[in-house]
Amino acid sequence: MKITILSLMLLLIFSACQGTKTNSNEEKNDCPMNVEYSAWNSKIFVRDGKITYTRIIDQAQGVVAHDIVGNETILDNVELSEEQLKDLAQKVKDSGFLDLEKEVYGADENQRYYPYSIKVEMDCKTKEVLHRSNPEYEGAPEQFKIVEKAMFELTKK
Repeated sequence: MKITILSLMLLLIFSACQGTKTNSNEEKNDCPMNVEYSAWNSKIFVRDGKITYTRIIDQAQGVVAHDIVGNETILDNVELSEEQLKDLAQKVKDSGFLDLEKEVYGADENQRYYPYSIKVEMDCKTKEVLHRSNPEYEGAPEQFKIVEKAMFELTKK
C-alpha cells in the first residue's frame, strides 16, 4: 500500500513537471516575430505575419520639413509567406542585430540628425536600436543596415 501511494505521488510530480515543460514551449510559440523600421520618411512594420509600409509625405517633397502633409500607404497588412518570414528571422539572427551593444548610434541628441530606428521582438525578447544619422558622426552599424535592407526587400515582393 505504501509503495502504491509513493508511486502515485511520484507519478503526479513527474506529470506536473512534464506539464510545466509543455507550457514553457507553448509560451515560446506565443512570442511571434515582429519587426518595426521607422525613419523620418517611412515606416515598415512586420506584425503577426503581415507587412505594412507607409511613406511620409512632407511639403518640401523629400527634404525634412515640419509640415507633414500626410502618409501614403504602399502596403497595408499584406500577408507574408512562411518562407519570407523565416528568411527575415534568419537575416536578423545572422546579422548580429540582437547582440548590438549600444541602443543609440550616430549624432548626439542635441545635434541635427535624421532618425532611423529598428525594433525587433523575437523569441520573447525585444531589441530596439536608434541611429541618428548625421555625416559628421558614426554611421549605422552593419547589423542595422542588414535588417533595414531586409525590411525594404520585403516591400518589393
